[in-house]
Amino acid sequence: MLLGWQANFARRATLAVVAVVTISPRLGLGEVMETDVTLENGVVVVAVSGRIDFTVAAEFEARLRPFLNVAEIRGLILDIADVTYLSSGGLRVMLMASRALTRRSGGFAVCSPSEHIHGLLKGTGFADVLNVHDNRESALAALGSEEGTA
Repeated sequence: MLLGWQANFARRATLAVVAVVTISPRLGLGEVMETDVTLENGVVVVAVSGRIDFTVAAEFEARLRPFLNVAEIRGLILDIADVTYLSSGGLRVMLMASRALTRRSGGFAVCSPSEHIHGLLKGTGFADVLNVHDNRESALAALGSEEGTA
């Protein structure tokens, strides 16, 4: 039997596995951002793929927001291994999520950035602000150790 928050999470996670397609007026091509949400030991893992640019930043934020104020969720990890482009709008959403979780003593991490995206995070200083890890396992371990210190 699922607890109330678990049933609500399952419903939200099901709704979150959708694609946002935007049309680029310059190129006439569809750009896609997809998210896949899982729950691992009380930590929400959002695997993001595609482009996170200004045209999908608001949708990206809308997909993360439901998980930021659920007390039973210990933290949130953004797995960005398959992100091909990250704009300032996407960085803003990541910073907002990190701050929201920090305010309620939750953990936040970004994991698996490509070499290009990791360079962007370092160059903008976001690597120093966000909890960036090379892989999902180290991000989960870090959030687990943060729980013990909180």
